Amino acid sequence: MGIRAVYAEVISESAKELLERNHIEVDADTVVPDILNSDKSDRCPLEKAVDGIENAGDALMPIELALIRMK
Repeated sequence: MGIRAVYAEVISESAKELLERNHIEVDADTVVPDILNSDKSDRCPLEKAVDGIENAGDALMPIELALIRMK
């Protein structure tokens, strides 16, 4: 069945576009150009991990690897 809808308080434009392109409904309070890292010096590592991904299903592994690297 998979993911059919996502709610986020804040979502990046690219994440919203990826989800919608994959027929996943998106409800967000705020859409921003980019999600930044904690010191606001660069984009969030999770955002960077999924750059260029077109299929939402292909995003899981890069996100998991980014989370491991962030520990």
